[in-house]
Amino acid sequence: MRLAAIGNFHYCVRLAFLSLTLIGSPTIALADGDPWLDSVAKGDSAVAQPSLHQAEDHYRRALKQVAKKGHATADVVLVQNKLANSLTLQGKIEEAQTIYRRSLRMLQRQYGMSSHELAPTLFALGSTYESEGDVSSAMALYQRALKINEKNYGPYSPVVADSLHHLGRVTAKSGDSEKAEGHYKQALSILEKQPGLESSKQMEDLLADYSDLLRKKDNISQSLLSDFQKEVLKDKVPATAPQAQTNGSAWQQRIAMQSALAKKGQSNEDSSVLLRGTIRPANAANLSPVYSTMTNSFYGQTHYTQGETLYKRMIAIDIEALGPDHPAVGDDLSALALLYISQQRYQDAEPLLTRALAIYEATYGKDNQLVIKTRTTLASVYDKLKNPEQAAGLLQKALVDGQGTLGPNNLETAQILNELAFLYFRQGRLEDASTFYQWAIASTQAAAGADSPLLAACLNDYAHVLQGLGRSTEADQVSERAKNILANSDEQSSP
Repeated sequence: MRLAAIGNFHYCVRLAFLSLTLIGSPTIALADGDPWLDSVAKGDSAVAQPSLHQAEDHYRRALKQVAKKGHATADVVLVQNKLANSLTLQGKIEEAQTIYRRSLRMLQRQYGMSSHELAPTLFALGSTYESEGDVSSAMALYQRALKINEKNYGPYSPVVADSLHHLGRVTAKSGDSEKAEGHYKQALSILEKQPGLESSKQMEDLLADYSDLLRKKDNISQSLLSDFQKEVLKDKVPATAPQAQTNGSAWQQRIAMQSALAKKGQSNEDSSVLLRGTIRPANAANLSPVYSTMTNSFYGQTHYTQGETLYKRMIAIDIEALGPDHPAVGDDLSALALLYISQQRYQDAEPLLTRALAIYEATYGKDNQLVIKTRTTLASVYDKLKNPEQAAGLLQKALVDGQGTLGPNNLETAQILNELAFLYFRQGRLEDASTFYQWAIASTQAAAGADSPLLAACLNDYAHVLQGLGRSTEADQVSERAKNILANSDEQSSP
């Protein structure tokens, strides 16, 4: 084995195993007490430990056992490919390739040249060539697998997306980054429409490779940058950040504190970074896994160190490849807007979020959680730009549209209610602020719990409203409740 292959072994074999999982393995003809099944199970267990030498021994034993009994082709191929996978992980590439090719010949004789049964083995064999740097051989195998999958599953299947991912990665290694981007974007477009957990896992790998490709591109053409100005900003270059505002409400400070604590120690590759820099919605499980993956990958992470050039490049590529109204463009616009928000460049962020909101609303409908979240983020920008009327209007719409999607006992709903109540308080609309804070308290308690510091923050803000209304006794009672919550919490401090 060549030394250049060492760094790619585990990556490529992981993809081979993923391909087998996503596309489907040959069916095992189960039979109680069949020794070859027992050997396969022991081999799988050894791989998981990992103990690859033991796994190899078990798979070789299983192969002898399954061959003796004259089992179906699918059973023999299954064992052969498991053995080849274990060999690849150990760097025994030549033997692994020989076994994969043997499996291909058997499958072709049994099922024909265009059967979907061939695709997993084509991917596995292609991965071994890719790991050794033989991109032309890998590309030929991936292209064949893509044609087979398109024919058998249709052009919009996750199986086809996986094929495009393989092809995009090896195309990038061949030096054709533009063509690779096309493959990645086509795969991404397919997976965006798939709600399943497996599609989410596919997307994580796809986005990682796509991001790597973008980071390796040093330049973006002037024509693409021109497209960015034309399509996104409409040739308008906004001014820089406005003056900083107040420290905000107790709720806002508590949100910022918890967000900072959650992000501490996280890297750009950490997929658990909080949604849009705030507390993750309590009902995130209601989102499709693929949407959650998109959120984390495109704008949930703090990729701010990569700078705005990367984001402009991603937007320009999306516009060129998918059109100006594709939801992927909205994702990239949101990412760049968050960068500007982190730099207090709120006037720069506003047109990006406005454009993203229009794209999302046209694609998903006004009651989609992504639409609601984008609208509340845009409201916070208007608030920073000292435009409380527009901010309040967006929050009110988010609250109405989100009734069916979020429900009243959701942290996202509590966020909207708290922000709206604080806006009314700052406008001097104390009765309105009081009403919305009462709703916010109920929503926060239901979503976060009766002993949550977030509830204490909401109560402290409400106490200020009560003081303003001359209801000092009630204000003192509310403040005392907040103080007791914080005293009993682990944090022992108020914001």
